[in-house]
Amino acid sequence: MLADLIVQNTREIVTPVATGAPLKGAELGAPRVLADGALASYEGRIVAVGPRKDLLAGIELTPDALVLDAGQRVVVPGLVDPHTHLLFAGGREDEFQMRVRGESYLEIGRKGGGIVRTTAATRSASQDALVEQGRAHLRMMMRQGTTSVEIKSGYGLSTESELAMLRAIRILRETDKASIRSTFLGAHAVPPEYKASPDRYVDLVISEMLPAVHAAGLADYCDVFCETGYFDVDQSREILRAAKSLGMKLKVHGNELAPSGGCRLAAEMGAVSVDHCNCLDDGDLEALRAVGTMAVGLPGTPFFKLAPTYANGRRIVDAGVALALATDYNPTASISSMHFVMFLGCLEMGLEPAEALCASTLNAAFAMGVEDSAGSLEVGKSADLLILDVEDFRHVPFYVGRDIIDLVVKGGKPVAGKRLAGGTWH
Repeated sequence: MLADLIVQNTREIVTPVATGAPLKGAELGAPRVLADGALASYEGRIVAVGPRKDLLAGIELTPDALVLDAGQRVVVPGLVDPHTHLLFAGGREDEFQMRVRGESYLEIGRKGGGIVRTTAATRSASQDALVEQGRAHLRMMMRQGTTSVEIKSGYGLSTESELAMLRAIRILRETDKASIRSTFLGAHAVPPEYKASPDRYVDLVISEMLPAVHAAGLADYCDVFCETGYFDVDQSREILRAAKSLGMKLKVHGNELAPSGGCRLAAEMGAVSVDHCNCLDDGDLEALRAVGTMAVGLPGTPFFKLAPTYANGRRIVDAGVALALATDYNPTASISSMHFVMFLGCLEMGLEPAEALCASTLNAAFAMGVEDSAGSLEVGKSADLLILDVEDFRHVPFYVGRDIIDLVVKGGKPVAGKRLAGGTWH
């Protein structure tokens, strides 16, 4: 078997066990742990994973093959971030101080802050500026071990500006090392010019934005912010129905600030996922479980908003609902590290380290539609992996704040990490 990359001398290779569906219940906390394992890839795809001695005996290296000595470190899949708002212009750092002083997210929004403030800056930015800023954010995420990223629009809130955002995402998708999926989020907030007539804005999203986005093939998903003060259940349903009629896959921001009805709407519409999920009841969980809609926890958001309520990961997993984790990286919640999100998933959501890892890799890959190429280390998938400076994979969330990324490999090529910065990796 031909290989142009070998990873060997590992302490352990840890990967979720792929079953063809998102992991639920006990599956989420049961990754495969292979002591003294090795991995081989050819032209960016994994061709073998197994015990070192067995694997090396069956491999023929190409003349220019790269042999990576893991130095008795832990190898895991590249991390997957299925919910980000990383494309925007301007900043809202001052809103953090407002929150520290006790002002709520909704209060800041009523003063002209929040989404509409970023919208004004993003509308005035050039496409080149958006691309360059987005590329800088993606590079930062790659250095932190994230190799696959979903990016939403939603800071344009006009047909022209939303299309410009989605075109910028397409450029990043075509030129960046990360695997990228795009989501149309025209229903992120009601822009100021429609504040007195929000239903007219909903009509604009349905009659003009969605057809234009679909015709140009710019989005993999359509999302809607179904939340108090944004879009109610009826408005959200209209938008999702229109997107579904065009053949688009669906996502929902739901139950972040209150029991908004977003979770049950996501289940009703057959959405791939409902994201945030901070305020769930038994009926919400049963609705999600019955249809297989995933829950995506975004613990970085309440962390940055100084909010008391996090998604109850333990309850979600025990209810048999598939759970993924994501950063929600945006201008007001600037956590870009899935490593830190795993820490919060354990500390604030009740997850065990193994569950946090699987929710940040394979289940996250399902949540953004890249499960065929990312999220686990198995034959046929992209050779996206991390070599980590830890003794045991369960130490990953515990070691938050440490630089544990020895090497990031994307598509069989070293792309970031301490070892690469030092100039050697053989």
